Amino acid sequence: NPNFFEAHTNMGVVFMTIGNFNKAIFHLKKALKLNPNFEYAQSYLEKIESLKRQKQSQSTIISPNMMAQ
Repeated sequence: NPNFFEAHTNMGVVFMTIGNFNKAIFHLKKALKLNPNFEYAQSYLEKIESLKRQKQSQSTIISPNMMAQ
């Protein structure tokens, strides 16, 4: 059922777990559109933003110029 917000949340969690943040965000936002008060989906969206920031900061720690040395 495409309108089952819990299924979208579960899909979002699965995609987050395997590192596909774009698909995770899509499903979590869909869940929140269907049920704006579903805190579980909102908390996972916040977790993804945190993971994305961590991943981005880790990739900037070692710049390509440092690798060439």
